Amino acid sequence: MVDLELCKILALSFHRTTRVDYDDLFQEAALCWVAQLENNNRYDESKSALNTFASWVIRNHLITYTGRNKKHAYTDEIDPETPAGIPGPDANLSFQEMLSSLSDDARTAVRIVFDSPHGFLALGGGRAAVRSVVDALVRKGFSIHRAKRAVREVRAALA
Repeated sequence: MVDLELCKILALSFHRTTRVDYDDLFQEAALCWVAQLENNNRYDESKSALNTFASWVIRNHLITYTGRNKKHAYTDEIDPETPAGIPGPDANLSFQEMLSSLSDDARTAVRIVFDSPHGFLALGGGRAAVRSVVDALVRKGFSIHRAKRAVREVRAALA
């Protein structure tokens, strides 16, 4: 029998890559698995182990869930005092200071993201977006190590 540990592991993995609330992800994973157990018409023990099947079902459900709720993942970061979540002048100044403190390589990485933000937002963040920025830097002539170093610098500055 699959215990809730698998639900916890998958929920934590999705939380780290999507920043959707861990508790919501864990609840969705657990409810998905309970629902699957109640109408267990797809599991065939001759094809896979129960843990493999559970992982597949829960992972697919969380992908669907996070895709539907992606637009709400960062709503906690919006300041209710600022109209439409537009950063105030102080936030803009600190962002400019952060940008000026970056190396030229890191600023190039930021510029790549700012030149086509929708392409990176469509990737949903996480490893796919980082890989895409690194690939774009390599296409500009950076070595893979130099590109990764630039991306790490940007991530550290934003943390």
